[in-house]
Amino acid sequence: MRTERADGYLLVDGKPFYLRGGEIHYFRLKKDDWRQRIEALEQTGMNTVSSYMPWFWHEPEEGTVDLEGKTLPERNLREFLEICADAGVKVIARPGPFVNSELREGGYPRWAFEKYPEKTLSRRADGNFSTGRPIQAEGEPFLRNLVKRWYSHVIPLLAEFSCSKSGPIILCQPDNEISAAWSYGLALSLYDDSIIKENGLWHRWLDKKHGGLENLSERYGKKLKSWVDVLPPRGMPADVNKYRAALDWLNFKREFFADWGIILCRWIKEFGLDVPFVFNEPVAGFYTHGDHPGFMSKTAKSGLDVFTACHTYSDRIYDLQGANTVELAAEITKSAPGKTVPMSLETNNTWFEPRLSRSHINMPVLLRMGLAHGLNGSNIYAFAEGRNPENSTLCGLEYWEDAPISINGKPNPAHSHINDFYGFVSGWEKEILETEKMPDVFIGISPAIRYIPFLGSPLQSDKKSIPESSGFEINPEPGKAKSAGGHEWLGGYEGVDKQTITPEAALWDDFTELLILFRRMNVMWGLIDLAHPKIPAGNYTLIVPSTGCLEKELIDYIYQHIEKGGKVLFFPTVPHTTLDGYSDTRLTDMLNVRMTGKIRPAGAKILDYGWRMMSDDEQNPVGQPSWIFLHDSNNSKTFASFEGSPVINVLNGTDNRIILSGIGPSYHNSSHLRLWKKVFSFMGVTPQAETHDGYFNAVVRRSKKDCSSLVSVCNITGTPAPFRISLRDSSLSFPKNCHIKLAPCEARMLWVNLPLAGNVLKYITHEIVKAGTDGKTFEIRGACGDACEFAFEKNCKITVDGNNCPLHRQDNLFIGSFRFNSENVRFKID
Repeated sequence: MRTERADGYLLVDGKPFYLRGGEIHYFRLKKDDWRQRIEALEQTGMNTVSSYMPWFWHEPEEGTVDLEGKTLPERNLREFLEICADAGVKVIARPGPFVNSELREGGYPRWAFEKYPEKTLSRRADGNFSTGRPIQAEGEPFLRNLVKRWYSHVIPLLAEFSCSKSGPIILCQPDNEISAAWSYGLALSLYDDSIIKENGLWHRWLDKKHGGLENLSERYGKKLKSWVDVLPPRGMPADVNKYRAALDWLNFKREFFADWGIILCRWIKEFGLDVPFVFNEPVAGFYTHGDHPGFMSKTAKSGLDVFTACHTYSDRIYDLQGANTVELAAEITKSAPGKTVPMSLETNNTWFEPRLSRSHINMPVLLRMGLAHGLNGSNIYAFAEGRNPENSTLCGLEYWEDAPISINGKPNPAHSHINDFYGFVSGWEKEILETEKMPDVFIGISPAIRYIPFLGSPLQSDKKSIPESSGFEINPEPGKAKSAGGHEWLGGYEGVDKQTITPEAALWDDFTELLILFRRMNVMWGLIDLAHPKIPAGNYTLIVPSTGCLEKELIDYIYQHIEKGGKVLFFPTVPHTTLDGYSDTRLTDMLNVRMTGKIRPAGAKILDYGWRMMSDDEQNPVGQPSWIFLHDSNNSKTFASFEGSPVINVLNGTDNRIILSGIGPSYHNSSHLRLWKKVFSFMGVTPQAETHDGYFNAVVRRSKKDCSSLVSVCNITGTPAPFRISLRDSSLSFPKNCHIKLAPCEARMLWVNLPLAGNVLKYITHEIVKAGTDGKTFEIRGACGDACEFAFEKNCKITVDGNNCPLHRQDNLFIGSFRFNSENVRFKID
């Protein structure tokens, strides 16, 4: 038996496999509870157990490794794996060395840091170790040898249970959240001998990247006589040359962590475990959800079977804004090059600290909308509550009190929600995995979107030292902290603090505002990492967020995209400078456009507050809460202007294919919605699904093999209005005779054009779940008193709870309906 990657999903033993997982930490439970928890997981419709195998737990003292329970029953990892095998569930092995898991040393044994601090702890830019939680020196040979020694004990045991040997382990995660945010910061780590000493990893990377000291001297604006003179940045950059050095340091760190992951994978293979490797949220803190494209690009060159996975925690109620977390996680994971397997290795509506838990109402919508946006697997973290090892916890004895299974083995409220979702998925596993979300528009993401706000705007009082030819703009005003309290969704108290945010720092926020707009418009969007594009240039609509700086190779791609007839919307300006600060005006020259000024958001002066007011093409006022960029260009059509100057316009001479918006697309009120519907309609971007008689968010996954689609619809605004759905591609509008009703924050998965029992189910207003093996008996779920309507392509006999349900012909369909007398009804096709 093998685990393989197919087109967007896993194959286990050659069969499509939707990962339905739950996290169970054997080291947080009594050994006598292991079997009951795993059986509870299997009975909840799950097929996979995921667990850390913490190094500190199995080697509490150096040289004393216990994997068989000799010193403590709960250390018997072998028996835990045997129980998983007996239950018939698969396993994701997570042996570290770093596991996080809210443990004091992140899973490392404390003795490694206490006995050998100079060889195991990473140093900050000031030369000191970080205070508080230890940051491991992953480049130091001594620490690497300790890790490999740990692997020499644990991996051979895991290899015995590999699926290649008919065991349960199908995936291995070598390091959790590799380079987690506390390690990734500019000056927080890696100022270690193996990294920064002469001819260390840092110098070798620079030499390979830029080709020697002479080229580096030109790049950094000073004569470098030897590698000893090349030091990593010690703080935030103050000019463009120091900015380039900081950029190089961050790029080095990105690749360093990918290289560390490759080393861990090779050691694991060396010790006998031969399964695919999965890394969740790699280089967290780079993108909001990790640098999936950069990490997978690097690991792909190693020849290893590696893919990445995301997290989907609901950090707020799933509404227009709160939905960003799930959608962005799925799309960034899918944007990576190579064979992606989009799945969430950590999913929950709650957190390890109960006061941070969100309502259980989030769990059903979180799971359904994750699937809607392309996830082909999810792992509930944590599935079972546990008790922390007392000397190793960050947060007290209790761990995940709101888990679906409580510490006494009883189900919590989220349990039934998970059971319902996985029941639906397990019945339609093959059909679901044959579908995919098909975007109407792609948003071009790049390292530049995150690097610039992460670094901060380069600051200096004397601009003369910056060459005019650089095209690089220095903002002399440092950003100020936001006001305490206030309206966070406005960026401060009533928007007053917006003036303290530079356009570069606001770019990621403007990008996420675009996602909210698309959600409100029901536009299907996807991400394309322009540094590692998965689709060829041309023949699609591309949106490019940029304040003027973009990597050279990305400018190359956009230029080619336009030359090949592709459509583009730039906001808030057209890139004219590389991320390194060198002038690159190919796009602005091609499009005959030049930026002439920026209008700062309100709040910079006394009595200057509120939004700047623009006018649309019908002279209606449209408020703008953020920066406005103005340009000199030839326009064939103007959608919005500010004080007579065009802000959103079609560039003349581009066959109506290129739109330049001096503002970020956003949705705040109906005037914004009207404006942007005009803009995107002009570009040919129209929703695949629309809801009528009320606003609801609808997302379509279309089959790659037949005409079926899975339409997930969510009451994202809380409105009680019943509604109907129209699908663009199939010209189908349903239901015909009643309406669909969804409670606030409820989501529902609806099959359309589904081949079923020798017929075609054209639509159904509720979730239909397989019940039995005959292919004719199903369960339909709904609320008591609610009306369910369904339609078939051909006439057939339908019984509902044993009673005949007559069909009538209408619009060339055979339509039936019934009302729910209970939450579940038996539905049979004869």
